[in-house]
Amino acid sequence: MDFDLGGREVKVTAWRDIKFEGDHPDVVAIRENIAELQEKHNFTVSFVTTPYDKMVEQFTSSVSKLGLNAKEESK
Repeated sequence: MDFDLGGREVKVTAWRDIKFEGDHPDVVAIRENIAELQEKHNFTVSFVTTPYDKMVEQFTSSVSKLGLNAKEESK
């Protein structure tokens, strides 16, 4: 599957800190896979820590913004 995300930033959020640090083979494979996907599909990914009690609010806000951006781009 080939597609171009136009340099967009994809934010991945969790209530715990997401880090892919160290030299364990699984962690190295995850970092390499993310880098390969970013290059292939022209996007960046960032990992954001969101407090558990703010997850629904953050998700709702993100989806609302996504909907507005999609409508603006289709004009």
